[in-house]
Amino acid sequence: MPYIIKTDPRSGNAGNAGNAGDALTFCEKPFYCERRIKRDDDCFIWFSETKGGTGLTWRSRVRSVISRDGRKLDVNVLLTSFANRPSIGKDALEPFRDAIGSTPMHELARKLYRHAHNKICEIDQDEFQFLLTYFG
Repeated sequence: MPYIIKTDPRSGNAGNAGNAGDALTFCEKPFYCERRIKRDDDCFIWFSETKGGTGLTWRSRVRSVISRDGRKLDVNVLLTSFANRPSIGKDALEPFRDAIGSTPMHELARKLYRHAHNKICEIDQDEFQFLLTYFG
């Protein structure tokens, strides 16, 4: 099952933290997925623009998941590829936030921006295929 992690950017160059092959750990709450994320799941990293990030930045593979106190999960990922075309971000999704429809853009806008929280979200195959177009 594919996922997207919306999180604060790492220190350094506003969301371009790391290199392909690096492992990073994110601690966020699962929304829209009931804690099903597991090892070897595909995962996209979305660095929050409200905190200086660039939106969709990395494709990755989940290496491990550890449940923390409360609702948060520590998700360790292996960065596999950096977005190779201009990043999709909040500005691109904004027109779809309140619109009626079920395109990948509508669903991503709903999942990422209906609640402003950083989060881990499950995405469907149409959203996954759409996001893949940003990677080589």
